Amino acid sequence: MKKQAKAELKQLGREALNQKLAEARKELVELRLKVQTNQTKDVMAPGRKRQEVARLKTYLNLQENQENQA
Repeated sequence: MKKQAKAELKQLGREALNQKLAEARKELVELRLKVQTNQTKDVMAPGRKRQEVARLKTYLNLQENQENQA
């Protein structure tokens, strides 16, 4: 993920991050299914999507911690 995309994630609000997280989780399930049924040759796609999910959860937790401290 590029620096611009990471900076963009930092600027998003909690609602937008939750929405992106839900979409990413749905895409992850679909990618796993496609790999298992040999519909795609990109076997690394689920791993990259899993990293994206983790990144989104990290930014959500950072925002929650900042709100709790304030």
